[in-house]
Amino acid sequence: MTQTTAEPFGAPPPTAERRAAAAAHLRRAVEAAAARSAEATRGAAPPERPAVLGSGPAAVALAGALAAAGFAVTLHEPDPHDAARARDMLGRFLADEPGARWRVEGADDALARADMALVPEAGAERVVEQIAAVMQRLPEGATIAVALGGAGLARLAEALGEPPALVGLTLQPPAHATRLAEVATHPATAQEARASAYALAGALGRITLETRGAPLAESLLLSLHDMADRLLIEGAEPWTLDAAMTGFGYATGPLEAQDLAGLPALAAARAQRADGPPELPIRPRMLAEGRLGKAAGVGWYRYPGGGGAVIDPLIEDLIHEEAHFAGVAEVHSGAGDLREALLLAQIAEAVHLLGSGAAGDAAALDLASVHGAGFPEARGGVLRYAAEVGAARLGQALDRLQGRLLPDRAATLRRALSSGTADPARGKVVFRADEPRVMRH
Repeated sequence: MTQTTAEPFGAPPPTAERRAAAAAHLRRAVEAAAARSAEATRGAAPPERPAVLGSGPAAVALAGALAAAGFAVTLHEPDPHDAARARDMLGRFLADEPGARWRVEGADDALARADMALVPEAGAERVVEQIAAVMQRLPEGATIAVALGGAGLARLAEALGEPPALVGLTLQPPAHATRLAEVATHPATAQEARASAYALAGALGRITLETRGAPLAESLLLSLHDMADRLLIEGAEPWTLDAAMTGFGYATGPLEAQDLAGLPALAAARAQRADGPPELPIRPRMLAEGRLGKAAGVGWYRYPGGGGAVIDPLIEDLIHEEAHFAGVAEVHSGAGDLREALLLAQIAEAVHLLGSGAAGDAAALDLASVHGAGFPEARGGVLRYAAEVGAARLGQALDRLQGRLLPDRAATLRRALSSGTADPARGKVVFRADEPRVMRH
């Protein structure tokens, strides 16, 4: 995998001074988030007997994270076969935690003892019926925390009759390895449920943000994956895309990250969002063929013996076939062009989230991008990075790549870049919740 070392957008290389400033920016953002979390918690204690619903990878990882943090956790799975599989996975997950308290049960009385039910796979089929049944079995005062926000949470709340105990709590997967939590509410969410969600996230040591729309990190990741889909069907190779982003500072490229999280999780997240481009045919075919990610042994890569990623030539054939069937002409793009397209998609999404009011401020989006979406910490977050690149360079990239972005995202970004550019050569993008603008620094 060849990596390009040139800075994207023609920007100068980051200096030690800029890296130090980026680190200080993130420290201040973490401190501000901690202060908001303390106020939201209002002295509430975390749950003592949490129950995780489901047996998929996200449920097992969340149950494992809770058990490792000292909670007495129950993973609730009524299907005996799925429960046995989850028990085996959770046992291996917690092999180095001999004191962990956990169990896998399918009986309803397990829910009767829980003071919080967590649903990390809230995009699954029949989730409304499942949660409605769970609500009948939980004790009074128990919280129901689902990994949803925005339109997805609103639809679920409406279907369930606007229960006050329902709150959005997304512990960015994989739950045992990330630092981000996002809380969301619907109009009828009780203050006690919101405070309980904050308290649990705090007990897990999470940086907790509140979103007024879809989960911020998930939205940024979907913008990255949507652009990767577009570049793939135009002829890019998965490993070339991954190398472009690891060369920028990502710990893992976007396609290998999909394999690690599991492609079904991405499909579920796409199904929950209110907008987005049409699904391109590559991933649906992969799912149909059992290319589910590392857990299945094959996804964008192969994983012999459960080990590291190995390039799979067969995925190239699949991509070329689907591009041919869709009538998409191949576009020859260098690694630098691919990297710029992937970064610009996230910058445009971040500006959209800020302008829509989903995020309280730009610093929250920087935290979401770093601690939930893998953006390099040394860059200070997606919007901090955009500010360093500057309005003039981003505008030039938008001129080249606008056709690859969602029209509303491209338009919002262009408005942000064009406001107040009195000195384009020194333009720095400064994003505020009320008015994205460009200022001189």
